[in-house]
Amino acid sequence: DPNQTYSGSIFVAKKKEGTVFSSRTDRLGARLVAAINAIRVSRQINYDVKIGWKFHPYGISNDGFSEIFTEEFCNEHIISHEEVPEKLFSIEDWQKNSFVGDIMVQNCFGRVRVEGDFSEPESFAEIISSGVIRNDLISSAEEIFSRIENDFNKCVAFHIRRGDLLSIDLSPQVVSFIDRFNPYEIFHELYNQIIEDGEFSIIIFSDDSEAISNFPESKEIASINDYLPEGKFSVTQIAMIEILLLSKMERIYGSWSAFTELAHLIGENQLLLAREEILPSTTLSIFYQKAIDKSLNPNERALCLASYVDLIVQK
Repeated sequence: DPNQTYSGSIFVAKKKEGTVFSSRTDRLGARLVAAINAIRVSRQINYDVKIGWKFHPYGISNDGFSEIFTEEFCNEHIISHEEVPEKLFSIEDWQKNSFVGDIMVQNCFGRVRVEGDFSEPESFAEIISSGVIRNDLISSAEEIFSRIENDFNKCVAFHIRRGDLLSIDLSPQVVSFIDRFNPYEIFHELYNQIIEDGEFSIIIFSDDSEAISNFPESKEIASINDYLPEGKFSVTQIAMIEILLLSKMERIYGSWSAFTELAHLIGENQLLLAREEILPSTTLSIFYQKAIDKSLNPNERALCLASYVDLIVQK
């Protein structure tokens, strides 16, 4: 055990000399990726870990963290956002400071590790199942995936993000959401490719409950909503179950999202940007046509126009 040292015939717990903090205030995926990265680092270097938590990630009145993490983890490692110290080292500055001091880890994309004479970091899957995430959520995801496997051979996921992006105030930040929104037409093109290839079935994951109705009826496509239990779990818990299910898919086609990033980091499966998996000329045409369609939601038009300009600049 890397957290113990051997002395004669007795194992003695090493003293934890510092703390790794993480404290994001955005939505669930970003918070959880950063939190698990903080846990990875803390276990590598034998530090304590504290996760600062401010309000509910989906705007609901209660905290949100007790719906996701085990009671033991909450009691030992969750603190309020206000309790997080203001001055903390990045990993790089901590190394320059002779490996002394407390650390802040906020990375919500990719895996974070400390290079040097430290233990090998645990995988995201190992951390998830080590008393961090509630067992009822993990077991529910496993049961649901077993039913999906009975219905289909091999599955890929379409993660179609719409709801929050079509309702928030985009005016100060539309450029930052360029890679996060794909019109249904992008996924229609992908659907045709995948069904024609014949190797995979498709499971739709979306915050739009009507997403499945935008695709042709086929025995090779289904909505994850057909498998999720009704009335048993909260909105946040369903989101965590969906992340765990996404992690079990052969591939995830989506957009730039910490939600799918977390699933990819847990499952170590392929995460593909949907718009990059079809012909560039088709992608460009789709975004242009949506940008000039005055009947659409204003946010959808703005997002498509920003993406269209970005794609033109990249050519």
